[in-house]
Amino acid sequence: MITLVFFIATAFCLGTVDHGPTLLLRAIAKIDVETMEQLLTGTAPAIHPQTSNVEPVFVDNTDGMEKWKITPFFYAAFTNKADVLCLLRAHGANVNWRDEQGFTAVHAAAFKGAAEALSVLLSFNEVNLTAADADGLTPLLRACQGRTDDHLAAVRTLLQSGRASVDERDAQGRTCSQLLEPTAASTPGVTRGHPGMRAVLAEATARRNMARAAAEAAARRGLAEPDI
Repeated sequence: MITLVFFIATAFCLGTVDHGPTLLLRAIAKIDVETMEQLLTGTAPAIHPQTSNVEPVFVDNTDGMEKWKITPFFYAAFTNKADVLCLLRAHGANVNWRDEQGFTAVHAAAFKGAAEALSVLLSFNEVNLTAADADGLTPLLRACQGRTDDHLAAVRTLLQSGRASVDERDAQGRTCSQLLEPTAASTPGVTRGHPGMRAVLAEATARRNMARAAAEAAARRGLAEPDI
């Protein structure tokens, strides 16, 4: 099971060695576009006086952090650096790269409630929104269990995109609404997820049902019409 403790313990442990991958993540953290471009194109100034011919940093390198192997694109999504994602994609970043827990950048943004990053990620047609992580959860199923306003915004962003569905299920066949139901291990009186999450999911379900009903009605009218 992936836990919040894992992410807190590893998310911001950038490498201490001044080498390309770590410098790239530092530039992302500061949204320093000029430095990012220099590192990715091999035009950055030499790190040490005796160093020359600085090699470009591989856009999908995973050596920038001490304990967590993630790509710069993944890091930008996780830290909600929405403005950086397009730049990294333009340099060939793999938008569907997975970490050892099966998380993609979309999972990371959904887990953190990074709605701005999610909006950008959803604009990329190649992003896979139905991929399941090691726990069998899609990005939507991850986000719906969050308790903050940011998680609520992330769920709205995913559902309003039309690319995520309230019908998505985890490895045990549970939907978002079912994941929010109390379990035997739940603390009495403590709501699972954000208090407004059920209402957002109910609205999405109602929209889905209306769309289905309209499509079925249109299909029936089509079948009833005489051949011309």
